[in-house]
Amino acid sequence: MEKYKEPQIYIVNNREITERLSQNYIVATGDMGVAKTVEYEEYVNKRYVDLEYSMINNLHEYSVVIIDLQNENDTRHCLEDDEPDGIPYLFELSFPQKKFRPSPLVLSIMKDKLKTKVLKIIFAGSSYSEKYNIIEVLKQNQYSYPSEEVHNIYETIQASATSKFGKKIISDNSNLANLIAKYVKGYNVIFELPTKWDRTSQKSITDPNFLPLLKNQDGEVVSYIGYSENSGYELLLPFCEKKDELIERLVTSVLPEILPDFFPESKEFEWIKEQDFLPKEILELEKERTLIQEQYNSKIKSLNERRNAIDQKYKFLNDLLIETGGDKLVQAVCTYFKWLGFANVEAIDGNEDILREDIQILEDDKLFIIEVKGIGGNIYRCRMFTGSKT
Repeated sequence: MEKYKEPQIYIVNNREITERLSQNYIVATGDMGVAKTVEYEEYVNKRYVDLEYSMINNLHEYSVVIIDLQNENDTRHCLEDDEPDGIPYLFELSFPQKKFRPSPLVLSIMKDKLKTKVLKIIFAGSSYSEKYNIIEVLKQNQYSYPSEEVHNIYETIQASATSKFGKKIISDNSNLANLIAKYVKGYNVIFELPTKWDRTSQKSITDPNFLPLLKNQDGEVVSYIGYSENSGYELLLPFCEKKDELIERLVTSVLPEILPDFFPESKEFEWIKEQDFLPKEILELEKERTLIQEQYNSKIKSLNERRNAIDQKYKFLNDLLIETGGDKLVQAVCTYFKWLGFANVEAIDGNEDILREDIQILEDDKLFIIEVKGIGGNIYRCRMFTGSKT
């Protein structure tokens, strides 16, 4: 089947949706940046990181944008400052801040690149704001005074969001709401819809261009669809299972009826692809595909668990490289000697006597006394003395 020329769809942070929609639509992908974790060396209270993210240059040509705020960013542990490498700006972190979360800033950049008439479909995650101290790189190791910006993860929408978790959800019984409700697992954010002044009642009312779709048991909005002249349409979705299947059904059947201008090439009889009209052979293939997918997910989970176990087994090797002193470094050295084959390795409690050694090893008729000293950064010194255990 030839792909639809319109709409072109931009997908952020969800590979499954990308794979599914790419069969029939022109799609492009992006992300919300690389989240970074830094460590501070002794006497160092500033760290510098750059902003790494993926975004297409012609975003203004895409009329449908799907953003998954529920998927985690790629992460990186930064042991050293990021090098400018021609980038004019870096971001300054001050102790004790260890995490750099780029998503609110990347979404703010995306907001400025979007065309006015756009449909945003957002899987809603927790609401939070992030402060960014932006510095200009004047020359190597010389930076300007930081300028501060604060961005919220929901700057791209018109409603205001508050983090709140729950599972009980009530649908408003429209076709759109009922379809979403079939896939809902819960929510972790509620929305306060925009208001406008009503001249008739002489009071502020909910903007009629914003319609609640799903509410929680307290009557708070957890899913809605809305429109504004400045930012176009926005559809906010709670936690859902089978997101790719839900999105495909939204863009092929329900949304073309509500927003036909966004789906000019939508086929009138797409409903014939519904399960009730599929041949038995297709249904059997779908069951087989689902089984294979479940087996694949199970094997990947098992491999990840084995990988995590190996990481924990050899964690002491990383600690030898990054710890600068204290009990963690001593324990890492103890584990290292046990790994080498020494049986009787004992860490000595430094609280008993500040002049005592850190580690003792009893091996055959010999006593090994070991002192472990952190020097700074990822450098340490290990001194060993040998004598008779008698």
